[in-house]
Amino acid sequence: MQITTCGRGVHIREVVGIDRLRKLPNEWYGFTNLDLATGRGRSREIDLVLVSEDRIFLIDLKDWHGRIESDGSGNWIHNGRDTGPSPVSKIHANAKAVGQLLTEHLKRHMKGEIVPRVIGLVVVTGKADTTGISETEKGSVFTDEQFISAVSKTGTRIETFGKVAISSHGFLTEKVWKDQLSKFFNARTGPIVPGRRRYNNFVANSDDATFQHPGKIYSEYDAVDENAAQTLGTLRIWDFTKADTRFQNDEARQEVAGRERSVVEYLKDRSEACENAILHPRAEDPERGWHTGRFLIGVSACGVYPNL
Repeated sequence: MQITTCGRGVHIREVVGIDRLRKLPNEWYGFTNLDLATGRGRSREIDLVLVSEDRIFLIDLKDWHGRIESDGSGNWIHNGRDTGPSPVSKIHANAKAVGQLLTEHLKRHMKGEIVPRVIGLVVVTGKADTTGISETEKGSVFTDEQFISAVSKTGTRIETFGKVAISSHGFLTEKVWKDQLSKFFNARTGPIVPGRRRYNNFVANSDDATFQHPGKIYSEYDAVDENAAQTLGTLRIWDFTKADTRFQNDEARQEVAGRERSVVEYLKDRSEACENAILHPRAEDPERGWHTGRFLIGVSACGVYPNL
């Protein structure tokens, strides 16, 4: 499968999934790391758009291990941690929106043509137990092996996802379709654009770092909450491959990337003024992998940052 990397490139946690899906048919193609505009100043991330010969898949990749379950309120719980709204509902909403946008695009550029079906799925690449997921969502959640098995052959693809009409221009892997869909998904302007640096609801305002560690162990970016434009903060992205060898294990990374909360609590305990004078940790990657995105969110422009 041919992959076009858009935006800031594939996140480290998506690399496993992308590599495994490359074993799909050679004529298939895809686009990674896109943002779908959902309103003024708001967007949703799309990990992978995969174009097969007869339909389009929007895929949310989860390299998760352990137990995944639904909590009854629409959220997913991963190893006891609330990860927020179900990715199934989000990818379904994305697929519906992309389908509508694609319909409008084809009316302008391929008038009268059949609009390809767009299907939203969650593909789990880690060794995870998904038996606790809501029954209504299980049909949209696959392991990478299950997904590859289900879509690689026409018969199993139709059996799993249903029949679709074929365009008069042939399969979506034909040149006429490939050219048109590449223009649609790989645009620089419009409702679907290259992805930005983000973590949860927060996105970086610019590709230019406001601060970079002298050894390039981490970089910081001004960021904003898409759901609350007045909530500003700093996105810190760590790259432990640039650090000493001792930081190549979880415990040592915790020592550095995890101590910020301890520093903040220490300062707050000694001065009530610190509550409004420092940037408080708002969200972080609990696994603190090789590249870890973290947010420090506060209304003050003053911040406390531990250094290596």
